[in-house]
Amino acid sequence: MQVYIGLLRGINVSGKHLVKMDVLKRYLREEGFADVQTYIQSGNLVFKAAPESKSSLGTHLENRLSARCGFKIPVLLYTPEEWRTVLDLNPFITSENADTTSLYYIFWKAAPAVDLSAKLSAANIKTEEWAIGEYCIYLKCNRGYGRAKLNNNFLERLGGVEATTRNHRTVLKLADLASRWEP
Repeated sequence: MQVYIGLLRGINVSGKHLVKMDVLKRYLREEGFADVQTYIQSGNLVFKAAPESKSSLGTHLENRLSARCGFKIPVLLYTPEEWRTVLDLNPFITSENADTTSLYYIFWKAAPAVDLSAKLSAANIKTEEWAIGEYCIYLKCNRGYGRAKLNNNFLERLGGVEATTRNHRTVLKLADLASRWEP
């Protein structure tokens, strides 16, 4: 079986689209997924499934969860290797002692079809630093994510793709959970 890290977009935010994690785990087990783990209440998953294309697995999971919950739940899937690449290539981590409290990752469901770098440069936002990676935008929020102009909704509109944001601590925790099953 293949280990996957899953991010669900837009659940349990501001009291909307509520999905309890024990219910989510049960749904996934009923769908045939194994060793399902969740982390905090914002749609972070680690599970095992039969190896198949991430795209078809993600679509299947999205359709089943949306049907069961009664609202659309975008699902983004990553392998542990992809996740480790995301962490390893973060340009804002320059040493083991780097302050990571202001670091965020905005993961996109599909690569933006536009030149996102040019659009971000043209936006001329001075309060955040950013870098574009293969699976996400690395974001350093110098005044905190709550005040960030380069937030998830802004980047979805700019790039024309669905996205979801996680802080550095969550990304590290999901890497740790996934690594427990690696050979």
